[in-house]
Formats: sequence, C-alpha cells, structure tokens
Amino acid sequence: MDKPKVEYKESEVYTLEEASILLKCLELESDVPHWQIIIKLAITTGMRRSELFGLEFKHIDYDNGIVHFKQALTYTKEKGYQVHEIRKGNRTFNQRDIVLSKSLITPIKNLNTFVKKKEWLLKNCGWMESTISFWQTVQGNLLTRKH
Repeated sequence: MDKPKVEYKESEVYTLEEASILLKCLELESDVPHWQIIIKLAITTGMRRSELFGLEFKHIDYDNGIVHFKQALTYTKEKGYQVHEIRKGNRTFNQRDIVLSKSLITPIKNLNTFVKKKEWLLKNCGWMESTISFWQTVQGNLLTRKH
C-alpha cells in the first residue's frame, strides 16, 4: 500500500503596508503589551506560530539579543496541546537562533518580570504548580504544563 501524499499549502503573509498598519494600531492600545510583543516578534523574526506558542522566557538571551527556538506547541486529537522539543533534521522545523530587534528586549524583560511576580503570587496562593510559558502569558490563560 502506498503512503498517502500530504499537500502543504503556503501561509499568507502580511504586506509591508498591512504590517505597518497593524503595528500602528497596536501602539494605540496601552492595555495589551503582551500582544504588542508577540506580534512584533512574529513580524520581526518570522517565527512560526508553533514556535511562538512554545517560546518561554528562558529561551531569550537578553545580553546578546537572541531567541533560541528549542520547542514548539502542537495539537493532536488524542493528546490535545503539547509543547515538545524541536528535533534537528525535522522536515520543516529545526532548532535555530534569531537575533531580536533591540526595541523588543526591554519590553520582553518587563513582561518577564511581570510574569514572574504573577507566577509567584499564584504559586503562593496554591493555584498553580507549574511554570507559565511566554505563550500562556500572551493568551492570558493559566494553562498549566507539568515539567
């Protein structure tokens, strides 16, 4: 029996004008710094959605301004959402490093500080036993992931 061939379609990307409009609209919103960061990361780094969703603050090297892509978020009907390590040599994904825009480093640090305070409060109130990833912070959900 022959293995079925899977056809992959290309994703549509924003034009320079559309990206510019999106960034201008984000700057007008002061209550969503997490969305400003995640969208700017997506636009400036070319990160895949699964990489953005698997990103944790520990993967960011603030001193050198580098993001280390080490894991991704995937979904299956059987297991639901799972964060897994990106294996080198995979068909479409591989671990890689990308330089961050200097304008994003301070906002990411500030968001990380906020998340650490929030996580500390939640843990000390007995609400959560695992860490909050970058994506979970952006989502605003307290999805927990056991380590």
